[in-house]
Amino acid sequence: MNTPDTQFKLRLPAELKAKLDDQAAAAGRSLSAEIVYRLELSFAAGQYRGAAEQGLGLATQLAETVKVLQRQLKERDEAMQRMSAFIDTMGARMDELQKAVATPKKSKPKP
Repeated sequence: MNTPDTQFKLRLPAELKAKLDDQAAAAGRSLSAEIVYRLELSFAAGQYRGAAEQGLGLATQLAETVKVLQRQLKERDEAMQRMSAFIDTMGARMDELQKAVATPKKSKPKP
């Protein structure tokens, strides 16, 4: 039989071999096919792990950016409240000045 696959002897703990046998039977695969299948999955998972770690890094950066923006918005809102209070105060002073200018002063009688 000509096959490109490499054959070798492998030692496994009896419990692990029993688990592999059970899973292979449940999946309708040979023991060898089950081992190859699981090894290929482990390599694929390693590739996805790198992508997941990169995604986690990006998510962490995004969370930090959101925190900075939230702080800036809070500071802006506080500044807007101070500005609004200042405008109200200036409006009240303008009203007082307009009333003072509009009210004629009584002149003192000449002696």
